[in-house]
Amino acid sequence: MRVCYFYAESFPRAVRALPANVEMVDTSGSDTAYWEALLARWNSGDDLITIEQDNLIDDQVISSFANCTEIWCSFAYLLGPVVKNLITELVVPWGILRVPGDSGLPPSQQLGTPKNIFAAGVPQPDVAQCSASLGCTKYSKEMQAQVRLEDALPFFNKHCVRCIALKGKALCWTHIDGPILDVFIAAGINRPHIHGEVEHLHLMGLDARLLFLLRTAPGCG
Repeated sequence: MRVCYFYAESFPRAVRALPANVEMVDTSGSDTAYWEALLARWNSGDDLITIEQDNLIDDQVISSFANCTEIWCSFAYLLGPVVKNLITELVVPWGILRVPGDSGLPPSQQLGTPKNIFAAGVPQPDVAQCSASLGCTKYSKEMQAQVRLEDALPFFNKHCVRCIALKGKALCWTHIDGPILDVFIAAGINRPHIHGEVEHLHLMGLDARLLFLLRTAPGCG
């Protein structure tokens, strides 16, 4: 397996938790550096594990991926609380996130919005939770052989000034997950096998920390 930690800003707690064989991938050089780094590592003949800078893994994550035969696996992470059945706007560190209610629409019908972070057919939880993103994910070599990441380019985010300026030649760092998810869906790969949940270090404050601990405590969730 090829384990990659993608970062523009390094989170010391997250770095300390990484395995010894991790590949540290600095994506701070440009808005498209993350996309280019991912593209360069796609379909390179091995399973690819992506860990984003603010995802704190534990010592079970990598072995859990290694021992699983599913072609696409992830550990979900929290963004914050939501109000079910409503379109809720959450103020998060990187801007406004619009969260869908129980619309039943798959991500492929929600192009150009951050709604794509939710896996198709997965019920909306009581919290905004990324389960089909790049945060802590395994893409098997078999899955990588089935899809071309370049096919995501026409699905660039139509509401992002950076993506618009790139004119579909690359994807900016904030809007990679959604377009590639639509490519997966087009290939008949609708959702990842979710192994559990990892801590999201961009969740600020005591309440967020308590929310994570309560949700991941034995017998809870």
